[in-house]
Amino acid sequence: MAQDSTRLISRVRSRYWWFSPTIAFPALLEFGDIWMMRKMLLNTRERVETVPV
Repeated sequence: MAQDSTRLISRVRSRYWWFSPTIAFPALLEFGDIWMMRKMLLNTRERVETVPV
């Protein structure tokens, strides 16, 4: 890694109730979260790189 770079780490924590009838909703959120998180991180990168120093 270069000296002038920064690493942004994102963590997601969730608790599942496996025997609940609503287990499908958290499962759908889990798959949708991948794309939402990627878009947010790319947007953050774009905003940071366009800020004048």
